[in-house]
Amino acid sequence: MKRTILANALLVPVSVLLSSGISFAQRQPNAQAAAPAPSGATAAWTLKVKGDIRWQQVTPMGALLVSTDAALAAVDIEGGQVTWEKPELGGLSADSVHMVEGSLLMEATRPGLLVIFDPVSGTVVFDSRRLNLTQIVTRRVLPQSGTLLIHGRRGDGPSIVALYDLATGEQRWANETLFDQTEPKKRGFGGLMQGLQRTASEGSALQVLQAGPDMIVVHTLMGLRALDA
Repeated sequence: MKRTILANALLVPVSVLLSSGISFAQRQPNAQAAAPAPSGATAAWTLKVKGDIRWQQVTPMGALLVSTDAALAAVDIEGGQVTWEKPELGGLSADSVHMVEGSLLMEATRPGLLVIFDPVSGTVVFDSRRLNLTQIVTRRVLPQSGTLLIHGRRGDGPSIVALYDLATGEQRWANETLFDQTEPKKRGFGGLMQGLQRTASEGSALQVLQAGPDMIVVHTLMGLRALDA
């Protein structure tokens, strides 16, 4: 009997505490009821584009790119205004437009064309048609000098390496002799091997290192070359 009374005496305070705790939460004077769910949203802006939208994406710089068969365009997200259009890039698939490695620039590709551009301003940094390039072998952003190195092949003539300003798209220089032999030209089998080495070098991606803001070191199959940045 004493054990039963003692057990009841121990249980009562616990039940009182639990009960008072729940009541305390219910009596909070600052408790707020849940806000009702919104019934709808008002469109901030509406924009009509030329043709059906194929795809759209927001770039890391905050530009909204919209692709139609007529053009690739950028839209200001805040105001809904078209900031630029590029008809030559109309009809591209979504996987044909992506970021350039090591930068916030975007590149758009289609057979025989590569365009690298600033997605906010629309400024074209590089257009493969300027150099009549049929194949882009190397493209490398060099942050220290604020430049873009391009190495490509033409349908006719030697391969070319060119350097462009990232901000303006201005070409700083172009080099058509990077893959020339430094050794005396050989004849017979030796000459054949020299020609094969040059062809392989022109078609292989360059390994590019920046040795400070004024110097670029390029590694080709024919050796190391230093170029102005």
